[in-house]
Amino acid sequence: MKLKNLKLSTKFTFTVGLILLTFCIIFSFLLYVHLKDRVIEDANEKTLIIMTQVGAVGDYIKNTLRPRMFEFLKSTDANDAFIVEAMSTTHVTQEVMKRFNANLKDYIYRRVSDNPLNPNNKADQLHEELISRFRKEREQNSWNGIIKINNEDYIIRAKAIAADKKCLTCLLQSVQRS
Repeated sequence: MKLKNLKLSTKFTFTVGLILLTFCIIFSFLLYVHLKDRVIEDANEKTLIIMTQVGAVGDYIKNTLRPRMFEFLKSTDANDAFIVEAMSTTHVTQEVMKRFNANLKDYIYRRVSDNPLNPNNKADQLHEELISRFRKEREQNSWNGIIKINNEDYIIRAKAIAADKKCLTCLLQSVQRS
């Protein structure tokens, strides 16, 4: 059957159907792109909230709890004492995030190093690449993006953390207790 032999109403219906199908395909594609971008944006916001919370806990330990603990320990003549569970930002944030990860398994928090005192904190290949990136681009202290691992996309948020001399006391005490 040729198109010429069809009635005018059939041709009109067929043409309108093609136009509607085209618009539906275009609309579906645009909606997919928009929703995908929105999901990625939402996930990025959530990772930023998590990292901000972890940073706030670490700052509180470093700037409030640890100095207060040192004062308390001096007053009890335990000048050399160090309570890892209360004074090490790394230890506390990792313990808090272990509990977090146990409840929300879609999120993974790791604090790693290419030369850790604790072997459990050894960076894998992905983290080695991120550490290398931060070393090359010193002005950049955080990075987020999408990385494909085993054919699955993962949203990653990484933050560079540099340990200062005051942190070495915490690190050494932490390792001795591990």
